[in-house]
Amino acid sequence: MGQVTVTLNGRTYRLRCEDGEEQRLFALAEHVRGKLDVLVKEFGQIGDDRLMLMSALLVADELLDSRGQLTANPAQPDARVNRKQQRKPDVPEPAEAWARPDSSPDRKAGVA
Repeated sequence: MGQVTVTLNGRTYRLRCEDGEEQRLFALAEHVRGKLDVLVKEFGQIGDDRLMLMSALLVADELLDSRGQLTANPAQPDARVNRKQQRKPDVPEPAEAWARPDSSPDRKAGVA
């Protein structure tokens, strides 16, 4: 089981992932960090929970836009295959559960 330590908005989180997926988890955290940094610049320190929620909503918005683009272009049925082929080889595909809950009751899901 792999483990990654990331810092978002000054707070450090230890996350577990499948072995070999550490770089992917770092890349995901970096994407979220970018959203968070933009929000902090725009709104200031309005609370970790609110900033994390807003970041998650921005990422979800990107995901829905991407899904809509894939659906809107049915003439390109291999769009997903092409996207995977263009991905950098050092960034593996995510596992179904890249961050698993710790067994201790005082830990949040996905935080080790």
